[in-house]
Amino acid sequence: MYQRAEPAVFLVSPVPPHRAPPRPSEVPVSTRYAESLPGTAPRMDRHEISRLRAAAAHARRALPGPLGELAARELLAHAELGYRGAADALLPQLARQVLAMAVVSPP
Repeated sequence: MYQRAEPAVFLVSPVPPHRAPPRPSEVPVSTRYAESLPGTAPRMDRHEISRLRAAAAHARRALPGPLGELAARELLAHAELGYRGAADALLPQLARQVLAMAVVSPP
């Protein structure tokens, strides 16, 4: 009636050899903080980061739909990055405008 199939053979590739962690002499170590490196942007103060997060939360309520979500995500990303850009940059302007808007949808 039915013929029994032969067992399947699976080919397994060999496991790559384990690499040992680098020796301490090979690991680059920097003792300078990012703020002290030449050419880095200054860090934002905590109140500036808090203001951007508040603007992001307000953007979701003041601008319904995808536009509010986009504004909120950009403001949060800028707050998490934590570096201050130019005073006339787009994100500080966006935060000022969003915080000045009236709330359209409830929280």
